Amino acid sequence: MLKPKRDAGSPDLAVVEMRRSLAQRIRELAQKPGEHLTPIPGLSLYHRTSPTHCFRASYEPGLSIFAQGRKRILLGGTEYLCDSSSFLLSSIDVSEQLNDHRVQALALKTI
Repeated sequence: MLKPKRDAGSPDLAVVEMRRSLAQRIRELAQKPGEHLTPIPGLSLYHRTSPTHCFRASYEPGLSIFAQGRKRILLGGTEYLCDSSSFLLSSIDVSEQLNDHRVQALALKTI
């Protein structure tokens, strides 16, 4: 019997629940806005409660996962919108302009 195809634009309910659970766990560990270091070397949690103005920043090599909210990144004249369905993988030091929109995220940096 063929399985019904789901719309490619609608996320799997299990994935939605995992994202919600991850955002809740970050909220529990990072109760105040800002960067929160963890006991795990290279792992930081970020929590924002309101949008920020666009500012220059740099990413060290690492992986950023956006659990909730959005982040707009301007890199080399191209704008990227990151949200809970995306991640940012940086293999080199990168400078860009960014704007946070109530982001809860975790970042793993290389050591």
